Amino acid sequence: MALASNDTFEETVKLIHENCINRFHPTLPVLVSGSTHLTFFDAKNVITQFSNWNERQCKLKGNVVKPICSIEWNVDGTKLAATVADPHQLFVNDCGDESGEIIVWNYPTCDILFQQKQFKVVHEIEWNQFRQEVFATYNIGDPLVSLWTTKDLKRNLFYVFDFDRENRFREFIMKVKWISESEVALGLNNGTIEIYRISESHPVTAPQITRKLKHDRVARDMKWSCTTQYLASFSWDNTIKIWSVDNGLNGELIHGLHVNSSCYIYSFAWRTNRKTYAEIDIERKSPENFIVACGLRDITRKKSSNGSTGPIVIWNPLERDESKQQRILEKHKCSVSSLAFSPDGQFLASSDAIDVIIWSTETWMPVFVSQYNKFTQDQLLKSRPLFNCRLSWMALGSTTAGVNKLTYSSIDNKIHVFECVGAETSRFKHKRAKRARN
Repeated sequence: MALASNDTFEETVKLIHENCINRFHPTLPVLVSGSTHLTFFDAKNVITQFSNWNERQCKLKGNVVKPICSIEWNVDGTKLAATVADPHQLFVNDCGDESGEIIVWNYPTCDILFQQKQFKVVHEIEWNQFRQEVFATYNIGDPLVSLWTTKDLKRNLFYVFDFDRENRFREFIMKVKWISESEVALGLNNGTIEIYRISESHPVTAPQITRKLKHDRVARDMKWSCTTQYLASFSWDNTIKIWSVDNGLNGELIHGLHVNSSCYIYSFAWRTNRKTYAEIDIERKSPENFIVACGLRDITRKKSSNGSTGPIVIWNPLERDESKQQRILEKHKCSVSSLAFSPDGQFLASSDAIDVIIWSTETWMPVFVSQYNKFTQDQLLKSRPLFNCRLSWMALGSTTAGVNKLTYSSIDNKIHVFECVGAETSRFKHKRAKRARN
């Protein structure tokens, strides 16, 4: 396969004997792996190969061993939040007992800031990307969203959205996204996106709704662009919409696209452009700031001419060449479940239940393919895996070979890391390995 650049990717595998959720640190060469305990891998230099990273473990406190359901770093990597649950209640939203827990650690000391029992098992953590001490927890399809702070340890849980308590019995949370220090967007099953202004005052005051955006069906996923100050959303009405929330209760629809199918919750991505300008009006006119990717669900299971059934739509409404405003990437054998652009914007990673594929954003051709599940397509259609392959890039992207590293949450008792290396380095290593075998 011809590469799109002078770089390629190589895979490193480490055996850990447990299924794990893996996340790269946002500012350091650190990887955390969560199972029934935390395992940290780190290196002094970002270009150090993962096979040479150091390893240390952090035990979870308590007498009962509970698996980690989700784990996420805050914006600057000084805190790490996880949710844990009784293994028998992992897929039960309301257990009736305190089988779920929220735990937050300081990093790098790994001291526990707080640990609080929950009546519900929680699978989603959304840190405020503008503040290091605030985050939300929720379940997809649940009426509750809990807002937490690590600044006031006497009052960690400072507000709970409870749609049942508000007599909104048919409304459920599908996605939570912070769009400023004090504003959070809630995507609902009725297609509405409600934006609230949050106050941490004591006594607690109810959040004020400031915007209402509307899709015709479920608001499935959202992405916020700090560069353009726009919100992108995808819905089960098969539309991608880009909104301005500058003025007006209903916001302003800036761009929209109708596609042939909907997407899964983690298969929606907005490329970050590191070439920024001083004025937002200039940012909003730059095509580099409007590259959106969406992995479509395989509804018909109809194969394309190359045998793929999981298309990825690449959309850029400001692309000057209209023929290139919308592209279709076809390589996956089934529906794409997760998408993520590399921090430097050079690559797009995509995964389904079988493969992880890394694409060049210059040519939109695949530069690396790795099969992480040994399902055949027929087996996959008969069995629906419960585990989602969430992708995580090391957020220190640059043009330096070896800096781009990718991992995912795995179910084969191994940690897989894909590392970008120079083509010359790759050829040298292969020659050295060949000589060793001979």
